[in-house]
Amino acid sequence: MVSHKEALRRLIEGNERFRAKQPLLPPDDLSQYVAGQAPIAAVLSCADSRVPLELIFNQSVGALFVVRVAGNIAGDSQIGSLEFAVNNLGCNLVVVLGHTHCGAVKAALGNDDSGVPPSMLPILAEIRTGLRGNGTKPEPADGFAATKQNVVHTQNKILSASTILQHETTAQTTAVVGGLYDIESGKVDFFDS
Repeated sequence: MVSHKEALRRLIEGNERFRAKQPLLPPDDLSQYVAGQAPIAAVLSCADSRVPLELIFNQSVGALFVVRVAGNIAGDSQIGSLEFAVNNLGCNLVVVLGHTHCGAVKAALGNDDSGVPPSMLPILAEIRTGLRGNGTKPEPADGFAATKQNVVHTQNKILSASTILQHETTAQTTAVVGGLYDIESGKVDFFDS
């Protein structure tokens, strides 16, 4: 089992390798993963195809337990998946990762939902709840601030909704951190909520 500090260090170093274009080679023998999994971190991120987690963190098969959903929101199924990773797989680090140029956040900042598929409306409603969390909604031009605010809202929601993660973070055995991935530079910046 890897500590949350060690896991975060590995993700930061992996992101540096990714930005330096030093890719990690895939394993020669995939059979080593058949018996089970032991990821170093669980990552809740946006489903955006421009955010390939194993690549941007330069991690091999089995290193990350990935949960993806538009706008990196935390509903029951996402929280349950993260709880499984912590409780059953020994992940001591949970990362909520947002990214620049997020279409879901951009749509949530807008006022016209007429072109939005109906099944996307609850996702936008959740993002909007997070954007109103501090009483002020970020300006539409400030997608970066809105994306960070959405990540912090998701972190807080995970911790308030999960007694498992509350217990683990209180005991300081697990950390729930936020991060923002810059699509243009490839850099991930981590922060505490």
